[in-house]
Amino acid sequence: GNPTPFIYGVDPNDLLTWDHDQIFGCSCSDGFEGYDCSLKSCPKGDDPLTPHQENEEQIFSCQDSDSNGSFALKFRGEYTSTLSATDSIEELES
Repeated sequence: GNPTPFIYGVDPNDLLTWDHDQIFGCSCSDGFEGYDCSLKSCPKGDDPLTPHQENEEQIFSCQDSDSNGSFALKFRGEYTSTLSATDSIEELES
């Protein structure tokens, strides 16, 4: 916001003058943002239609001593289904 010449008490963190119980915000629907959800969100991240680029490949490995383990991956707040230590490449790609 814009600074104002008003002083709200000597100590800005004084619980007696801080209006913490008067400040509200919104939990916006997907595609909207801002303090009142009135702003339409712009696309974020890489444009997949940019010419002359290659998809990035991430490789990692896990060790499981008894082949009974499982795990899930998380990316941008989304999880994969549970992946088993014994899943084949075909199962992972499906």
